[in-house]
Amino acid sequence: MRYKHVIFDLDGTLYDSLGAGIGALVALLDEERPGHEETYQSLLRFSGLPGRVTLEELGFASSQAEYERCAQKWTMNMLERAAQVKLFPEIIPVLRYLKRRGVTLGIVTSRDRSSEDDLDQVGAVLPFELAPYISRAISASDTPRGKPFPDPILKYLNDSHAKAEETLYVGDTKSDYLCARDCGVDFALALWGGCPREHLPCRYYLRTPWDVMNIVTQREIRDEPWLNWARELQAIGQIGQTYSKDKFDLERFARLREIACEIAALGSGEDPALVRQALCFESGYCCPKVDTRAAIFNERHQILMVREYSGLWDLPGGWCDDGESVCSNTVKEAFEEACMQVTPLKLIAIHERNRHNTPRYAYGTLKFFIECAPGPWHFAPTDETLECRYFSEDELPLDMLRVETNNEEQIRLCFQAHYSKTWIPVIE
Repeated sequence: MRYKHVIFDLDGTLYDSLGAGIGALVALLDEERPGHEETYQSLLRFSGLPGRVTLEELGFASSQAEYERCAQKWTMNMLERAAQVKLFPEIIPVLRYLKRRGVTLGIVTSRDRSSEDDLDQVGAVLPFELAPYISRAISASDTPRGKPFPDPILKYLNDSHAKAEETLYVGDTKSDYLCARDCGVDFALALWGGCPREHLPCRYYLRTPWDVMNIVTQREIRDEPWLNWARELQAIGQIGQTYSKDKFDLERFARLREIACEIAALGSGEDPALVRQALCFESGYCCPKVDTRAAIFNERHQILMVREYSGLWDLPGGWCDDGESVCSNTVKEAFEEACMQVTPLKLIAIHERNRHNTPRYAYGTLKFFIECAPGPWHFAPTDETLECRYFSEDELPLDMLRVETNNEEQIRLCFQAHYSKTWIPVIE
């Protein structure tokens, strides 16, 4: 997989704790400085920073005694709001899935171990509900400098014998981003806790915790220059033939498409006629094709799959025909391949095919996975499918999947969407 280690920030990323933390800070200011001009919104600038840094910048650390007194009051205010601190939806299923897939999970947090005794699980560096999934947790007090400095992640990498290029850090603030950037670790910005206050040039932007799984399980597309050249030349030729009016230019663009096919045939070892059919079967502006897949679940939470004449199993689906919408094509394909009338319920994911499925196509494809409710069903073998049946998640025919169109991760993602009451589509 793309990443062997995934490290998470705690507050604002795994835990919805922002309201409790900032609310407790407002209460501290109200008590210590009546008439202060700070607001909840203005105090958001401290989210993601260690507590000591926050109190120092607010002027509550002129002496060690004052710092300890104000830190204690802040802690007590937090305890009064402990019921507000909860895991974001879908966090535990995502962690469970990643661990089951062999990903090592860690935490790098601005929480301080010195406050664990007072705050219990509200301030724990490794809360008990996360302990079964997390291999190592680094706090603000475990390194000379906390976030935004790179020290905490560097300590994790050193202690875990992890390589920076194989590690992903997931956080929600600028200090998280800077911490990851300065130690060469890819950063993913978690957006499910709220919108960022400024643009951060992150590697990934995550709308839902399931985006983490999607990133980790993506295929690393091998750089094949001959295929990249062929695709680019073919696209230039196709677009040129669409918009050019000069007959000599049209001939040149046609020849460019022929050269693209010759390069692809030479690089792949395939029959030139088949390559030409795959690369040059369209006209007009060069755009990705659309493939729709129906995830049909019954009342026993089993998913419907069809077996093709190749013997491989697949979710009902296929190319989106001209004139069809994503939903109407999903309904049409389910009826043609599974002989079932279905009702589309929700969008599960949109995948860029070449990042997930093999072999790599010479053209772009967007795959839409749609959960559907089953309807009337009278299956009989069709021109495309030989058999149709339901599978529970623990009996999927994993060794007989048609991975060209759906792989294990994609089908399991469908199950997770089906189980979830608050699903947000995974969109690449």
